[in-house]
Amino acid sequence: MSEYKFRVHHLSGELCAELSLPAGALVRDILVAVESKEGPGNFVLLHGGSALPPSSPLESLGFSAEAVDLQLIQKTPEVRLLFPWERTSCMFGGRKLTFALVGPPGAGKTSLQRSFCQNVLTNMSQTVQDVRVVCDGWLVPVFLWDQKEEFLSRTRVPAMLPKKDAALLVVDLASHDTLEQARQLARNISDHGIVTKVLLGNKLDLASERQVSCEAARQFATDHGFRYFETSAKDGTGVEDALCYAVAHALEHEPEPPGKPSDLSMKKSKKSADACLIC
Repeated sequence: MSEYKFRVHHLSGELCAELSLPAGALVRDILVAVESKEGPGNFVLLHGGSALPPSSPLESLGFSAEAVDLQLIQKTPEVRLLFPWERTSCMFGGRKLTFALVGPPGAGKTSLQRSFCQNVLTNMSQTVQDVRVVCDGWLVPVFLWDQKEEFLSRTRVPAMLPKKDAALLVVDLASHDTLEQARQLARNISDHGIVTKVLLGNKLDLASERQVSCEAARQFATDHGFRYFETSAKDGTGVEDALCYAVAHALEHEPEPPGKPSDLSMKKSKKSADACLIC
């Protein structure tokens, strides 16, 4: 056959894309067409339950019909947090992430930041903490920027948001005013075009003092395009899950998809393997 017609479906059955390609084209060309509609993502095409290698020519795959139905899935990176004392043989994959940690005064941003128990650098208005994360076998340094409360203002907080890969908005579940106080911050985050947005309902351990219901917090997150997690900086509940979600989402939605592992600038050094770098 000189040409194939493809119908690409989500797992739900919803049609994602229809296109025609010459037999000499590659599976990667289908993915490019899909990403033009769906946006960048770690997509995999399935045919008959088997994944199609992106570099394979279409004519080599033995399609028996001119019209071919494919399924589209999005692979979620395997992410885990490294303990401060944990050594790793994973190599630095050439990618660093910077996250902004913002929230109303008293919500527990600094406590959450320090709950990771790793290196913290402090200057007059901000603290920067490094966290080591392993994503699909590669070491990814994550830098958490926290604005000091005495410097929180409508001018200071937005200044911290540009060029951040994710924003973590922290609210206090023990304060009934916390969501209203966070509303302008949520707008600021959206105005800066940050794609990975996570709402952290903190102080989950203060169950008897809770004033914000899970339903109200989830609705706030939905209204502003955030993913919601409940956390406790005191006992660590939900903290790792929230951070690992933010890392996976940020890597999947970065503006320029990273190169193949073989194309990355991979430098294995004691400093990058045993501790995260602060730049």
